Amino acid sequence: MPADADRHRGPCPVQDAVGALGGKWAVAVVGRLARGEARFGRLRAQVTGTDGAPVSSKVLAAELRRLTEADVVARRERGAAVSYRLTPRGRALVPVLDALGEWSESGAGPPPDAA
Repeated sequence: MPADADRHRGPCPVQDAVGALGGKWAVAVVGRLARGEARFGRLRAQVTGTDGAPVSSKVLAAELRRLTEADVVARRERGAAVSYRLTPRGRALVPVLDALGEWSESGAGPPPDAA
């Protein structure tokens, strides 16, 4: 077993990364927070699915909690106001997600009708 395997939950770091972003809304949340810190209500208004439908408050809260536990997002409380921002680990994901987007737009991704 490699010396740094203890840092990963499984045998493959790529699987670990995909697991951290495994939620349906994770990429959209990270993409929005890449533009800057936002409060919950703003995130709820700006995070939409591929069909344009907004994320529900319950699902967004669960996704933010999961991304916070994965050290991708940080929760900041200032009195009654709560906001979210990317951590350094989350900011490091932005170029990776950009590259995935470019890969998909190049036609290398799955066909448009693939489920």
